[in-house]
Amino acid sequence: MTEADIYPLIGSLAGGNVYPYVAPAGTAPPWIVFLLPSDVSEDVFCGQAETASTLQIDAWAHSIDEARAIRAQIRAAIQSLQPVSLSEMNDYEPDTSLYRATLEVQIWS
Repeated sequence: MTEADIYPLIGSLAGGNVYPYVAPAGTAPPWIVFLLPSDVSEDVFCGQAETASTLQIDAWAHSIDEARAIRAQIRAAIQSLQPVSLSEMNDYEPDTSLYRATLEVQIWS
């Protein structure tokens, strides 16, 4: 699983403001940032069997409702990856006055 596998699924959301790892300085909200922070492989006697990749996607917006709505769009957009262990978190960044709705999932490949 790479960033190139994720971008085509979510690249049209948030007005196309979708970036791996960090949004460029000066990007107007809303935007989406996604990252693949870890991979865990299962081993069997004959070698590697499957890999679980953690995918984290953050939707940033001026309101928590807008951020949550974008997160719902993200969930729908990545269903073809058959994500498991979904976790949703919400946050507020006082330095930027922006709300963040995070979706973290595991994807087996």
